[in-house]
Amino acid sequence: MTFKLSRNFYLSIKSLIYILYGLFTIKAFLNFNSLDLKIAILICGFLIELTVITFLNHWYKLKQPLLLDWFRLATFISIVLNFISITETLDNNLSFELNDFVSVSSDQGLPTILAVLIGLLALRLGEMLVNLSKKSKVTLKNSVQKHIRSLQFNRKFIFLIFTALLILAQLFLMFKGIVGYGTEGNHTIASYSFMIQSISIMGPFVLAMFAIIKYKYKDKGRFFNLTFLIYFIMQIVIGFLSGMKENIISPILIVIIPFILSGNKISMRIFISGFIFFILLYPINNNYRYYTNAYTNLNKMTYLQMAILETFEGDFIENFIGGTQSYQNRLSLFPLFMYSVENEKQWTEYKNLNRYIYLPISWIIPRFLLTSKPTSNTGSKLYLMTAGRESSSVTPSTYGWAYLEGGYIPLFFIFSLFGAFITYLQINLNKEHLFGLLLFITVLVALLKVESDIYFKISEILQTILIGFILYKIFFKVKKKKVRF
Repeated sequence: MTFKLSRNFYLSIKSLIYILYGLFTIKAFLNFNSLDLKIAILICGFLIELTVITFLNHWYKLKQPLLLDWFRLATFISIVLNFISITETLDNNLSFELNDFVSVSSDQGLPTILAVLIGLLALRLGEMLVNLSKKSKVTLKNSVQKHIRSLQFNRKFIFLIFTALLILAQLFLMFKGIVGYGTEGNHTIASYSFMIQSISIMGPFVLAMFAIIKYKYKDKGRFFNLTFLIYFIMQIVIGFLSGMKENIISPILIVIIPFILSGNKISMRIFISGFIFFILLYPINNNYRYYTNAYTNLNKMTYLQMAILETFEGDFIENFIGGTQSYQNRLSLFPLFMYSVENEKQWTEYKNLNRYIYLPISWIIPRFLLTSKPTSNTGSKLYLMTAGRESSSVTPSTYGWAYLEGGYIPLFFIFSLFGAFITYLQINLNKEHLFGLLLFITVLVALLKVESDIYFKISEILQTILIGFILYKIFFKVKKKKVRF
């Protein structure tokens, strides 16, 4: 299976998207009553151009999508497609049932779509500003004397010991109930939250190191490859134990990306096996959460064993359909986004970009030294607002969190900042260099989630750069030799 985008496929998929959108628009204008909804559907044409079409254009013209394009694609799948799928319900009802506790006015469809348009335009603006400022510096990079770089893996034995200690630390936090599904939210605001965050960053970063060394640098050492396999499997197991589906999927993506970038192809057998795994992931995870809530006297490994047995003892077709529906529900971010637009005035957790004054320093200073820095338990606060309790966490999407800052204007500034920040990283990340490729992989995986608040997304990326750079300097050494002409 190849990931190269041929001209015929590029033109065919673009034409298909335009045809399907055109047919849907004609049908909507003939059948829908709401004028606001019809206007929102027309705006969707611009959103499609700014998301999936931009993704395809860059993929074809630049040979691979940009980092921001993955965020755009995720926006299309999680928000634009989700809106299109519920337009008939919005047209037929005065209110849209959000959950068992609250509903949202169907009239919020147009203001919410406008918020997406503003966010995407701001993203493009931030991207353009950085690209324009960097054009004058391109010649400086070209004038630098060329070097041949050779990578030396230092302290390999210490690195392997470090990975073992890291797994133990992850398991300790998991079994102590400090991280994972059902844990208390106060751990995210505790004085030791910086340590927890550091461990959560190092886990996937070290996995990316393993994958790059194996696939890009072709390390064929048996002991190293065995350790890589054990570490990879343990990251997936820890993901299952966490009860968080993203913690299971992320390790797989982290390994797949360097595998593909190194010129390898995914066989159809592996692709089909992976597809079945992803479909069954939701039933296993849902059963795991059920047993976690139903039984409090058992350990996490027992819950996981019970969940796997329950899934495979059930009907495969039923699990397949249930898993597919669960993915659709997970990607349905638009209704809660509408709720955030409708109830922005009632949200008081943060407002008007006030917390962004902390961003230059909050990512590096631990909470016990900066007790007033923003906390990442806003998902629980929003669930309290919608359901009346803090037993879970929800997200109105990255766009929704930005809108809750105070409406369209804060959203515009936040997404402009985000577009500029990611574009700056894109320009300065050299994927031919180990550290650059490490950051590229970890940032790309983070951008596939259109759920996180931009403040915490940027903060986490900055922490990843710092922690990753320290690990890189400890375990690797680059030798340079001048090229003579």
